[in-house]
Amino acid sequence: MELKQLEYFIKAVELGSLSKAAYAMHIAQSAFSLHIARLEKEVGCQLFTRSSQGVVPTERGLRFYRQARGALIQINGLKLIGRGAEGKVQGHVTLGVPVSVAQMLSVDFVGALRKRYPGIMLCMIEYPSSHLAELLVNRRLDLALLYVEQVPRGIDALPVLVEDFYVIDAAAGWTAKERRLRTLHRQPVVLPAVPNSVRTNLERACSALDIELNVVAECSSPATMIRLAQAGIGATVLPLSALHSCPDMKGTVPALLIEPTLSRTLALCRATEAPKEPPLLAVQETLLAVFHRLLHSGGWQGARPI
Repeated sequence: MELKQLEYFIKAVELGSLSKAAYAMHIAQSAFSLHIARLEKEVGCQLFTRSSQGVVPTERGLRFYRQARGALIQINGLKLIGRGAEGKVQGHVTLGVPVSVAQMLSVDFVGALRKRYPGIMLCMIEYPSSHLAELLVNRRLDLALLYVEQVPRGIDALPVLVEDFYVIDAAAGWTAKERRLRTLHRQPVVLPAVPNSVRTNLERACSALDIELNVVAECSSPATMIRLAQAGIGATVLPLSALHSCPDMKGTVPALLIEPTLSRTLALCRATEAPKEPPLLAVQETLLAVFHRLLHSGGWQGARPI
């Protein structure tokens, strides 16, 4: 398997067309299609569904795309090491991060980036994920970590982890490690203000099961939601990463939400047409390395790698 085959495949996925991808990569379409066919033969499965409208990755093709994107970022990081350029890479990178993610990631990530690439000046912007997507498309951010279900047009996304949702409820005296969604029927709840990925997923699941949510308050701050739950105002639903904003749980036990289990996906995103300059690649490579370490060491509870 050749590196250029992965690059061609990724470009075809991002543009949804073999002809457009061939043009973007400055190669004849016939030669481009041949590279894709050889790649499919080598991996032993069909990576694209082809039609007159273009190409769409198959289920296996989408999984292959995610792994290939991550592999290319790692390879670019290795190239920097091979050139002895780790400490020489210089530049300014603006990274958008949801608040709960910043609390989980900032110390490990900034420390690792300063050690590997001291010449990079990092600016971390903390906003809700929905607002970060708009900033990224408008090129006010170089990179962003976004909670995504459907990737907005103009953004390339590399999923890095999945976070499960937990119920925090002091008033009911719950101590079980799991809690069924139906137990929230008509119970007072404190939820994130819309738009929010937790709120969207929760309301969709409740609607499908005819579960009525009694929302008594909406908040934009996870710390405030947790404090309201601790005070007995109402239960709240959040991933465990939100608990870093309120470490004193006062005996409250988060319970994994089940039947169904609900979750959200965090992805490393960039604007599709953004140039792949060394500082940007260095930040991407460092982020992936830190995510891998946190997920496999148990440092990010309630989350699992994709």
